[in-house]
Amino acid sequence: MSNYNNYYLKNNGLTQISAANINCMHKLGEGAFGKVFKGKWIRRKNGQSYFTDIAIKIMNYQVEEDDAWKEAYRMSQLNHQNILYLYGICNPSGFTVPWMIMEYMPGGDLLHYLLTHRGGLPLTWMMKIAFGVACGMEYLHDNAGQYHGDLAARNCLLGLNTTVKIGDFGKFQSNYESDYYQMYPDGMSQDLMPMPLRWMPRENVPLSKWAKPKFNYAGDVWSYGVLLFEIWTRGWLPFNGLGNTEVVCSLHQGENPSYYKDVNAYCVIKAVIDACWNQNPNDRPSFQDIRINLVEKAGHLI
Repeated sequence: MSNYNNYYLKNNGLTQISAANINCMHKLGEGAFGKVFKGKWIRRKNGQSYFTDIAIKIMNYQVEEDDAWKEAYRMSQLNHQNILYLYGICNPSGFTVPWMIMEYMPGGDLLHYLLTHRGGLPLTWMMKIAFGVACGMEYLHDNAGQYHGDLAARNCLLGLNTTVKIGDFGKFQSNYESDYYQMYPDGMSQDLMPMPLRWMPRENVPLSKWAKPKFNYAGDVWSYGVLLFEIWTRGWLPFNGLGNTEVVCSLHQGENPSYYKDVNAYCVIKAVIDACWNQNPNDRPSFQDIRINLVEKAGHLI
């Protein structure tokens, strides 16, 4: 047992699940930092076997062991109906980093759903998804004291009906690696770091690939505006048609994704998007403000 393993299991209450009880099945997604598989968690009690569908996140060798344990610990502290739930971690032999055992969402990621329903979606469905994400982010900011850093449709997962849960806290990129801009994070390292450029506000985006990007609460609010843009354009890529260098310039000129694709959104949502894209981060609403606004002005739709 490594020092990291011992520390997080004994001191931080992470649940360890035996590898003998995990059946890893087919791959769901893959990114620069690892893969996600569908699996079964087998539990036995009183001679009976119980099977739970799970998602298994397996990070690759590029991820430091301590970073993997920190991410698992961070997720283990979260408990909200709109946040993806971590059951525990698994330490199979032959792997240097733990597997993260998470709940399985049968509807897949929100972006894929939007792209396959471009013919139209009910307003009530879109409003419920927007409201669910706002509630999850309010909990993340105000109750857990965490920011996400990579809020986007690709990182929101769908269950049955209108259930939506936020996942992938900044490390895993699912199937959409082209959505990320490669940065040198510390100004010196030759190791590139993926950055969700098209979902970030200008104050967090460095002009040079050698400067360090920022991630914070106000940045999450801007990203939520971009996520609403994705929902109401049925998965349109923000700043579509622009290269990454052009996007950096566009952001620093005070532009946002609506400069390149009109958002024909419900009036309440259009107002929320505009507020999230305020160029002054101090004037952007909190997620509590957003939730209350949606309840007051569109409660009949959520």
